[in-house]
Amino acid sequence: MTATSTAFAPPGVRITDTTDEVLAALAALGSDATVMAGGTEVMIRLRRREIDPKLLLHIGRHSELRTITEDAVVDPDGGAAAAALRIGATVTHHDLLADPRVPELVKITAERIGYPQTQELGTVGGNLIIAHPADLATPFLVHDAQAVLSSQAGTRTVAVADLMLGDRLTAIRPDELLSSVTLPTLPGAVTGYRKVGRRGEMDAPIITVAILLQFGTGATITDARVAVGSYADVPFRARALEQALVRTGLPDGPAIAELSRLADLGAEAVEDVKATARYRRTLLPRLVADVLTGCLARGVDR
Repeated sequence: MTATSTAFAPPGVRITDTTDEVLAALAALGSDATVMAGGTEVMIRLRRREIDPKLLLHIGRHSELRTITEDAVVDPDGGAAAAALRIGATVTHHDLLADPRVPELVKITAERIGYPQTQELGTVGGNLIIAHPADLATPFLVHDAQAVLSSQAGTRTVAVADLMLGDRLTAIRPDELLSSVTLPTLPGAVTGYRKVGRRGEMDAPIITVAILLQFGTGATITDARVAVGSYADVPFRARALEQALVRTGLPDGPAIAELSRLADLGAEAVEDVKATARYRRTLLPRLVADVLTGCLARGVDR
């Protein structure tokens, strides 16, 4: 008796020139089509047989998806609109590094996504839809970024926090294209970032931590945002820690260590080939304390 295996049929490839062409194909094919730009994630998943599309829709030629433009986010409570950037889905990590308008926190993150070859090809959209281990998730979370999803039915906006549902699982519908990300720039904020990978910061993350603090008069903390990635099923904001930082004021060394233990409150560490759950639980408060200490020092020195 011989063993049988399921044959793998290579998908077709369509090089598209317009967004309308992509949306029409997605409307017709749905989950049988996979969108590809740089291909750094899609090709790995194809090789591992994690996806089996009938058609790859290449969007790398779409100039309108590879732009960074100044935008504004409307305050739902009627306040003044906040300055923002609209970052196209096929903007590469190298593009982020080259644009002086991109917040420093996002640049630091992009600089640590793989090596220069990956940064030249990998895109914002491709990284974000990885969801659970997405590097860009944490800086986008602390900036309250929003994903713009397009389809033939129209456009809808989803908070990046609500976009990511699990490991390579998102809220993007089969007929939708992630077309851009709206990123409030938050001038004056103090930020910090750390990433730990098995072979260093350029590797796939075991944990990422991004912190954004805004200070008032007397060096008081008026806004604290802490995001953790590659720790739980989805990247998340450490709300308990954020609230404690605003209440506490400027913590000293022992207080920072104690507060950092709040970072995973309500979150469950995952276990995978990169690290055990125990390792992640041990490492997280140390990383948070390190990033927080740096942010506080820079904030007080202003």
